[in-house]
Amino acid sequence: MHRFRVVLVIASTTGALLTGAAGPASAGTGSSMTLSSSLASVHSSTGKSLHVSIYASKTTTSGATTAVAAGVGLQNHTYAGLGETHSWSLQVSRSTFTYNSSTGVARFNTGTQISPLGTMNLTFRKSSSSTTQCAAGGSQTTVRGSLRGKFHFISKTRWGSVGSTTSTFTFPTPNFLSISNNCNVGEGTSICYTNTTWYGPTTGTNFYVNGSVYDNGSTTTSIISGSHGVALTHPSGAGRNDYLSARAPRPTINGSTFNVKTSSGTPVSGSAKLTGGTAGTSHSACKVGRHNRTQTQTTHSGATWSSPAGHHLTFNFQASPDFTADGSGSGFWSVATHN
Repeated sequence: MHRFRVVLVIASTTGALLTGAAGPASAGTGSSMTLSSSLASVHSSTGKSLHVSIYASKTTTSGATTAVAAGVGLQNHTYAGLGETHSWSLQVSRSTFTYNSSTGVARFNTGTQISPLGTMNLTFRKSSSSTTQCAAGGSQTTVRGSLRGKFHFISKTRWGSVGSTTSTFTFPTPNFLSISNNCNVGEGTSICYTNTTWYGPTTGTNFYVNGSVYDNGSTTTSIISGSHGVALTHPSGAGRNDYLSARAPRPTINGSTFNVKTSSGTPVSGSAKLTGGTAGTSHSACKVGRHNRTQTQTTHSGATWSSPAGHHLTFNFQASPDFTADGSGSGFWSVATHN
């Protein structure tokens, strides 16, 4: 499961998730290791019931000098849920993250480097591992194990802090250490899918709105989401992503007009529509099980975005300031099917 990066997140049935950790290797080559925790249930200093996860990723290719990319995610929902997620991206020195393959012990100790956002001094202990050969060369090893130690994170939001400066914090198992040894997955055939996606305009505050409708053959899920990126002054190089998703009515399509609505009782309100634009269709190979199929995607780019006055799409956050999408601009929508 891919969980957390501070990037624009396209709404999906899994929500916005947190750590960008142990996942498939990229199509390129190079060596790296990534520590990824499971979600831990916590009560924040402001009395909120939340879930927290962490990751740390280090390039281990010979001669690499890049910093360790790390992150913390706080959310008020589980992996399969919808709701609010806040994700922090952090940069710490290479010495903070080490792994001894002989003992199966990894350590991640930030010291004071992520101050004023707290500190982490965690130890990962191996319980099992497996290695697979990558399609175009190299290998990928997934190590499972426990993760515990000192963990105290200060969100600087209305959710307050989680963890403790004194007590030992334990993440539920399994936790993962993913080790890529020049893994190159190559190019494969995509799995066929059916969905509808849309994007509104990007506001001057780096706020994105989008939505999606997924159909797995038996269940259709429609989601609307908003994402806002914030650069932090301290620690150096840090950022926070605020993400909110909610169920919404399936958008209606009338010719070249795409209508977006929201559901009452959710943290997202307002309505909008996309009109016109330039339609283009593309085709690609895909698979359903072992069967070859053709994926077809029709995209309406450069569509005009508009919202009624007083009813712009508004995202009501618990932890961070609310955001309202622009009432005008441009966006796009697309429909993907397969046969």
